[in-house]
Amino acid sequence: MSTESPYQEITSLRLRVAELEKALFSSHSSVQQQDALFKVGELQHKLSFLVQSNPLGIISWNTAFEVTDWNPSAEAIFGYSQDEVIGRHFAGLIPEMAKEAVDKVVAALLQQKGGIRSTNENVTKDGRIIICEWYNTPLTDLDGKVIGVLSMVEDITVRREMELALCRSEARYKKLVANVPGIIYQFQLESDGTSTLPYISDGCREIFGLEPAEAQQNPEFFIEALHPDDRQSFLDTIDFSGQTLQTWNWEGRIFSRSGKMKWIQGISRPELQPGGAILWDGLLIEVSDRKQVELALEKVNTELENRVEERTAQLQQEIKERQLVQVALQKAVQQSKQQSYLLSMVIDNTLDWVFIKDKNYRFILANRTYANAIGKTIEEIIGKDDLELGFTEELVFGNPNKNIRGFRADDQAVLSGQTIRNSYDPAIIADGTLHIFDSQKVPLRNNTGEVFALLGVSRDISDRQQAENELRQSEAQLRQQTIELEQTLQELQRTQAQLIQSEKMSSLGQLVAGVAHEINNPVNFIYANLLHAQEYNQELLFLLNLYQTHYPNPVPEIQYQAKIIDLEFLLRDLPKLYSSMKVGAERIRKIVTSLRTFSRLDEADLKPADIHEGIDSTLMILEHRLRAKPNFPEITVIKEYGRLPLVECYAGQLNQVFLNILANAIDALEESVVKSKTTNNNPEIRICTEMPDAQQIVIRIADNGLGVSEQVRPRLFDPFYTTKAVGKGTGMGLFICYQIITERHGGSLSCISFPKKGAEFVIEIPLRQSPK
Repeated sequence: MSTESPYQEITSLRLRVAELEKALFSSHSSVQQQDALFKVGELQHKLSFLVQSNPLGIISWNTAFEVTDWNPSAEAIFGYSQDEVIGRHFAGLIPEMAKEAVDKVVAALLQQKGGIRSTNENVTKDGRIIICEWYNTPLTDLDGKVIGVLSMVEDITVRREMELALCRSEARYKKLVANVPGIIYQFQLESDGTSTLPYISDGCREIFGLEPAEAQQNPEFFIEALHPDDRQSFLDTIDFSGQTLQTWNWEGRIFSRSGKMKWIQGISRPELQPGGAILWDGLLIEVSDRKQVELALEKVNTELENRVEERTAQLQQEIKERQLVQVALQKAVQQSKQQSYLLSMVIDNTLDWVFIKDKNYRFILANRTYANAIGKTIEEIIGKDDLELGFTEELVFGNPNKNIRGFRADDQAVLSGQTIRNSYDPAIIADGTLHIFDSQKVPLRNNTGEVFALLGVSRDISDRQQAENELRQSEAQLRQQTIELEQTLQELQRTQAQLIQSEKMSSLGQLVAGVAHEINNPVNFIYANLLHAQEYNQELLFLLNLYQTHYPNPVPEIQYQAKIIDLEFLLRDLPKLYSSMKVGAERIRKIVTSLRTFSRLDEADLKPADIHEGIDSTLMILEHRLRAKPNFPEITVIKEYGRLPLVECYAGQLNQVFLNILANAIDALEESVVKSKTTNNNPEIRICTEMPDAQQIVIRIADNGLGVSEQVRPRLFDPFYTTKAVGKGTGMGLFICYQIITERHGGSLSCISFPKKGAEFVIEIPLRQSPK
């Protein structure tokens, strides 16, 4: 009962009595006095009746705040009888902590400056602390002087406790709603076509990127967020549901505020309102993950395609069934009872397991789905723990040998404040079958932040898990087949490349050997006869000199012929001519020797060979590329040969390695000169050999070109990989070199390079080959 109306009535009566008493005092007529006395008595009787029968406590005090009147309702509130309080100070009704505040109210009342209404803690006769709402008014005499205070008091302790319980219930509801996946909403379509959102949960922030308040200000945001291809189907289903009042169920795509496309599914139940409006109470959830699984399943090979499509259809149906909720809201969800009813409907009708355990691991809430799954009723579950419900100790406490986590370990972690997500949670349901669940447990806190319980939500993903396992097995088989095919293809490519290169180098060796043999015979003939020709020439010159000495004046015809052939010049130049011919013949013999050395490319036997001789013969063949050319300087070759013994190797194949690496170095130097557009640099190739220990030798071939980039270097020795222009390289040279060094000789071939600092190829081979 409100204290406003009785308070105003009693105050009005007291003022009226005071006015009549003043009129009686100032009246000189006995008739008027009698009439005033009658009215005063009547009003005083009415005032007394109101005071005694009023359900509110009515107390009057004098200026010393001693009780002068105390009605039965005050006696019922505080427990003191009228005799116990009349004439006594009221301080006994006030606890120590509230005395300072009450003193301020008293001071304000005596000065008529406030204190009219206050809410205080008070003490009853039996020592209970209660909360009372006070309405006070100062009482004045005819001159306006304060002579006391009239108070009306109402015990609002129960109401306050109900309000606190209501706040706690609302907070609990909000926490539970926040942990329900998706968006819980109310959508109302007015008869004039306008729409409103009376309620929308915080899930709006996660799915749409909007704050709930923003969404309520613009109910059309959902239409604006729809994918253009799905907008018409959405409007059609809304229109159909509004006309038939049948449950609305829709699935489609939306764009969040960030632009991300998401798949959502909605379900709601329409209800016709008294004014003609239609109110939908429902739930929106994101199903993008499910859609991704469906798309992945569509890519499985043809053999599994039909099975995957059937399984996907089953999964879609089961997911829809799990996500359907039955909600019935009749009033605004802001009221606590309606919010609790909505939450109860959501929890009871969801196909997920929803339960709450207290700090003793006993159930204080369970939905119908969970109860049905374990073969119990909700009443049988409440108040019991997992062991009392029939779960085995293995499932409750876990078994590491069987990879079972156990309920209790997760429950303890959540009750300590952690949030647990277990995407693979096995459990045996009432029919004895093992199902796989995706479970999440979160702590529930009271208004002081203390954890008082845990909320668990488990979703049955057994079918999805089976489909994913089948998909992984299929993908694993495909990957294995792909790997085997790639390995077979690489082996075929290597074999083909080796056969081609072997045949090519064998033909080249035969050609070089034949050319060297054909050149060698005439060169030896020329070189051998040059010695005799030079001796004959010297004898003829000596004879001619004798003729000039003994016959200084020959006949005119001889003098004329000597002048025509410039005899003096012939005598000086002829020895030089023979010397030049001898140098040229020796040069040809060296070239022939190098060709014969290099022609060992087709030799297949292991033989001791001079590594330096092989390098020199290769340089002799490439000498034409080392010489200076127009717009290109000479390439300097620096040899830093160490002392090496004969090395057991396939000499022809090693020469092939030297030829490829040196040719690549020359290509790199030519490219660096072209790119730098200058002829003033100093291109050079440095060849170093050493024997670091008694088992192996090391050959280093380095150039000062542009070097090899970090992106290219790991693929240098891959078959058919080349950085050269089309037609200038096959990508097989370094691959063959790598095969010759690593497989044929049991060594290693590596490249050390830094951009713009050149490249160095390091060849390491053993001094002796181990038997294979």
